[in-house]
Amino acid sequence: MKWQHIGSDKNASNQIALDKMQSQIKNPFIYDGSITNGLDFIKIGRLIIDLFKKDKTEIKNKIPEIQFYELAKNKNYQEYYSKSLNLKPDEIELFLQFCDADPKSKIVAQNNNSLAMMDYLFAKNLEFKKLKP
Repeated sequence: MKWQHIGSDKNASNQIALDKMQSQIKNPFIYDGSITNGLDFIKIGRLIIDLFKKDKTEIKNKIPEIQFYELAKNKNYQEYYSKSLNLKPDEIELFLQFCDADPKSKIVAQNNNSLAMMDYLFAKNLEFKKLKP
């Protein structure tokens, strides 16, 4: 860069434009330490993180929701209905429909805990017996 006496603003703006132009011109035969067309590691890292985030949300959406009626109809509970709850075979279907109408049954089905299910069925059996004439 040559030192010039800057007498006016026009000469100053010309000098700044010239300096910018000289800094942008590179000699391809001189290595200045920079990598042309290099990798952007931050962008690659964000893309990888986004891939993992999407997988977690897709897994949560793929888990099927268990319906209370299907869970309660399970063969493991058939003996419980007849022996513990003293329900006749023709009353079991009506009892399950009665339980399925309750919004609390969806919470019990999501937990998928046998003891919680039996406790819920026992409590609903008491209500069911009161409704029965």
